[in-house]
Amino acid sequence: MSFMYSQCESIACRSVAPMMDTPAAKFVWSAKVRAPKEYNVFMSASKLTVESYNATFTETIFHSPVKV
Repeated sequence: MSFMYSQCESIACRSVAPMMDTPAAKFVWSAKVRAPKEYNVFMSASKLTVESYNATFTETIFHSPVKV
């Protein structure tokens, strides 16, 4: 079984997306990830849908609302 982890620690996250990370600067975001069917995709957000893209890929849609 293969795994791929990605995480941003300390200041490195700002190289992915230049944003503030304080609680007062939160925003709504969503993502669509297309991956081979044999992989499970997870994010720090709610999983909305998982759909077959074709015979070998699935698309997973995530959404993270602002929670105050």
